Amino acid sequence: MTLALNTNDHIDQNSVSDTDETVLWRGRPDRAIRFQKSKIKDVIFGLVIVTIGCAAFVTGYRVGDPGTVIGVLFILAGIWKAFGWVLRPMITQGRTEYFVTRSRACKRYRTLFGKVRLSCIPMTQRTAIEVEDGEPPSIILRNTDAEKLVFQDIYEAHQIVVEIRRIQKDVL
Repeated sequence: MTLALNTNDHIDQNSVSDTDETVLWRGRPDRAIRFQKSKIKDVIFGLVIVTIGCAAFVTGYRVGDPGTVIGVLFILAGIWKAFGWVLRPMITQGRTEYFVTRSRACKRYRTLFGKVRLSCIPMTQRTAIEVEDGEPPSIILRNTDAEKLVFQDIYEAHQIVVEIRRIQKDVL
């Protein structure tokens, strides 16, 4: 992710139908894996589900019961519950891009099947811009009519907010 504003950088046609817009800032969320204390409960609960799944699998295998299938499903669900929080950001944030133009701020997300989803809010003088502190921080853009767009996990959020406010003041 760069802090530099590149006025020659055009949004590709897959992102926006209006190709004469110029990107003033473009960035991506940080994809680093971070352990969060709030996830301890998910790990414990997931391991309990895995244990139940193992018990169902072993019991079903010994008896020749369809419990083996149920056990495997419990094991997979438990693994996802316990460790999915590590994989989700790697999958979703690697497919996410944020950008700001003279007229709007957008979040572009590419689904696993290649479909592009674009969420935008218009940039006006009244667009509120704030930083939500965290590790890493996020940028929240809000319009007066309750439209909201969040740029998650941006390490340089404070510097970027200063740049966006400068753009907002100069351009709009």
